[in-house]
Amino acid sequence: MKRMGAKIVYYRKLQGVTQSQLAEKVSISPSYMSKIERGASVQGVPFTMYLKIAKELGVTLDDLLKG
Repeated sequence: MKRMGAKIVYYRKLQGVTQSQLAEKVSISPSYMSKIERGASVQGVPFTMYLKIAKELGVTLDDLLKG
């Protein structure tokens, strides 16, 4: 999950979006987004949240999963 978090960071920065902005767009707190990006909050993150994040970043879930 750390790899997926790194991909989220990569695509977020590529688009010039801050962590807080992305968190707001997917309706979560910035601290929760930070945990997702660090891979620290693996358990308890619904699959649908990763889908929402991917959609907001304009990528597919597959893009986030690929190494």
